[in-house]
Amino acid sequence: MQTTVLAKMVKAENQLKKRVLTIHLDLDTEDEQLNILAELKKNSIALLTFGEQAKPNTKVEQKAAIRTINNQQKKIVVTIDIEKDIKEEKWIQIQRLVGLEVIELNAEYCEPDEEGVEDGQMNIDEVREGIPYQTGSDGIVELTGADRTAEEFEAAKQAAEEKEPF
Repeated sequence: MQTTVLAKMVKAENQLKKRVLTIHLDLDTEDEQLNILAELKKNSIALLTFGEQAKPNTKVEQKAAIRTINNQQKKIVVTIDIEKDIKEEKWIQIQRLVGLEVIELNAEYCEPDEEGVEDGQMNIDEVREGIPYQTGSDGIVELTGADRTAEEFEAAKQAAEEKEPF
């Protein structure tokens, strides 16, 4: 899941525990790019690349969270949270983009860091543990013992139905 949009960075500010960017997008509410940004917002973390349009030397890549997407008077306002521990040089590069009429924002899905997994929340490898699967060259995951897994599920479902409720 990935999209590139043209935007105007309005604000880059330091807050107590994070750094916050405010960006204006010139999109309709029906645009596909906006739908992709909304999906990335649900995933809580995205890999964002900021930079001036057609100037690769201004590109800055940073993991961040899209906090809000609001529709306000013919523009979409996006608020992005970046961790406070971002390298200062990188933060300065991002701040230089404030006020430019057109910047390019490339947003794509990325897995959260292992240390970003909250206590009690399983990481992706723990979820897959015990379930045999194969990943094809196209990235599609197939269960290798799907029939056996389905049989185990049906057996567990039947056992639960036979038990008396609380």
